[in-house]
Amino acid sequence: MHGVAAHRGGDASLKSLLGGKGANLAEMSRRGFRMPDGFTITADVCTYYPQKTHFPTRRMSEVTRPFRSCVAYARRCGPARAAIN
Repeated sequence: MHGVAAHRGGDASLKSLLGGKGANLAEMSRRGFRMPDGFTITADVCTYYPQKTHFPTRRMSEVTRPFRSCVAYARRCGPARAAIN
């Protein structure tokens, strides 16, 4: 199971892994659109969660690390410039 994928490391061909929005964000990042670093929780985890009703413990650090990076970016840029959705 893949847990988290950085936008800068993917492209539109990973739609089955990242979902439509994640694949499009990765493709825009690959093509050089200006956007903050971000990540997508993969479709594997999104389908796992409802079946097991918890997030896989071994995957938690994969999410918290990039999330902290996004929060740090938002703090540096301020709310007017941070685009975290």
